[in-house]
Amino acid sequence: LPRARRCGKRKGTKFRLKSSDMADFSARRVMMVDTQVRPSDVTKFPIIEAMLAVPREAYVPAAKQEVAYVGESVNIGSGRVLPEARTLAKMLDALDILPSESVMDLACGLGYSTAVIARMAKSVVGVEPIADLAAQAQAILTAQGVSNASVQVQATGNFDVIVIEGGVEEV
Repeated sequence: LPRARRCGKRKGTKFRLKSSDMADFSARRVMMVDTQVRPSDVTKFPIIEAMLAVPREAYVPAAKQEVAYVGESVNIGSGRVLPEARTLAKMLDALDILPSESVMDLACGLGYSTAVIARMAKSVVGVEPIADLAAQAQAILTAQGVSNASVQVQATGNFDVIVIEGGVEEV
């Protein structure tokens, strides 16, 4: 990846992305899939298509956008991480989510996994018990036009698939 650089105009601690930076992130997204996901024996088209389509950089804090596509987990704050692409892809590959299924995505952080799953499933409810992260995740999903997913602090209902990101003490 190229050296970290600031892009756009400074507004507080966040930076605005220029259209040339969007193209750079798009190329990084393709590289992420080609060098991290496919070599891990994840070849199902719905997973590949979803990971190519969802802008990972939109689901991390602005200060972490430059490292959104590295081959490791990215700390997103409040004790949460965005799992490395390979790990998420392998989980989704094992789950074999169908387009007709409703999915609960537990510990969704800022919503990246929820957005990826939303491209594969009928509907997704992301659950993020940290209220601030849940609110940010919902705002990002809305801004990204993800209409078949929501993020809540708690959720009940019937789901065909439950994705758990990380460890849990009790179920």
